[in-house]
Amino acid sequence: MKIHTSKAFKKYGVYQCLIAHDQNTHGEGASTIAIMLGLTTRQADAAINAWAAVLASCEVGDQVHGVGERFAVEQHGSRFTIRRLPSNT
Repeated sequence: MKIHTSKAFKKYGVYQCLIAHDQNTHGEGASTIAIMLGLTTRQADAAINAWAAVLASCEVGDQVHGVGERFAVEQHGSRFTIRRLPSNT
């Protein structure tokens, strides 16, 4: 099991990075995503890239950690999904 972390996850949250990447794969640009998420264009780019890095190297059982968030990577068919884990507190 590998734990994925990044500055973007710590600053913007794992879920927000996932949403940014998802919107980008559906054709939205960084400036549009930035407006939707309340980020600057550079921040949106960093969020997109952080989640893309996870997808490039993740395996089932890995975890993604950010601002008080923990998610587990699972696989359902040919798709990777994440499941929120209980917080440490």
